Amino acid sequence: MLDAIGGHVAKRIRARHIHSVSRPADCVALLQAFADTGHSSVVMPELLAACALQVSIPAFAIAGPP
Repeated sequence: MLDAIGGHVAKRIRARHIHSVSRPADCVALLQAFADTGHSSVVMPELLAACALQVSIPAFAIAGPP
C-alpha cells in the first residue's frame, strides 16, 4: 500500500499537479510513515527526490503568485 501511495505522490509532485502534496509537514509525514514501518522499496529514491524538490521550491513558483 505504501508503494502505491508513494508512487502516486511522487508522480503528482513531478508533474506539478495543483493538488499534489505541497506542505513540507505532509511530505515529512509520508516519509516518516515509510521510516516507522521500516518499509523500503524501489519507490523510496523517487519519493525522496520528489519531496526534496517540493520542499525546496516555493509554492508560488509552481502555481504563480496569489
